[in-house]
Amino acid sequence: MADKWQNKGKYEQHIRLPTKIFEDRSFLAIPIKQRAYCLSILICLLKFLNSKTLQCYPRVQTLVSMTGLSKRSVFRCLTLLVKANIISKKRLKSTSLYTLNSNYVVSTRHLDMPVRHPLVPVSHVLEEPITITNYNNKVDEIISRGLPKELLITELSKLPPDILLSDKKNVYYCKLAMDKKEEVNRSKNLVPVEKILSSLKNTGKKTNSAYRYTVAKNKKYHIKPWENKKWEN
Repeated sequence: MADKWQNKGKYEQHIRLPTKIFEDRSFLAIPIKQRAYCLSILICLLKFLNSKTLQCYPRVQTLVSMTGLSKRSVFRCLTLLVKANIISKKRLKSTSLYTLNSNYVVSTRHLDMPVRHPLVPVSHVLEEPITITNYNNKVDEIISRGLPKELLITELSKLPPDILLSDKKNVYYCKLAMDKKEEVNRSKNLVPVEKILSSLKNTGKKTNSAYRYTVAKNKKYHIKPWENKKWEN
């Protein structure tokens, strides 16, 4: 039985939406004309969902290709799902990170399910929400070094965003690390000070087209500018 689960593919179906979603007030608050579209987006997110962190980051174009909806419709559905508190969304550098509310996800993989008494019906176990693992070895390992605060934040900022966002034990330091990561990304797009100063030095008459034309002509005909000047006695 263990081999059966170990051989499952990366996106093998093992997580799904609970049927109670159709009676959920938050889901029913979504406009009825958009409800089916939002449901299809949720199903697409489940395909890429990490069953431990309940997070995924598919591109909008991927959702468009899977559902056949326009980009505008996909953005509208994601906004409605965030407003209904069914998912949360955080903008990353090249895509967005989506986190599903654990109340709207159930797992059929026995490794993700809590241990139950053998007499409990299997159907009851399958409806049990996934338990999110909050412990993060990589974050704890860096914090345990006892580094100064600034150096600690710098080291944490080198971790991938999904690790920092999934850690619930060291929220304060992970938030500072995410801010540091965004600050570094912004600084990469800034123009270096040396380049600005260099461009300022090149401003003035040397950048004037008439001045450059006169200089080029003088060089071509070996004219010395001071020979053409009339000096007053």
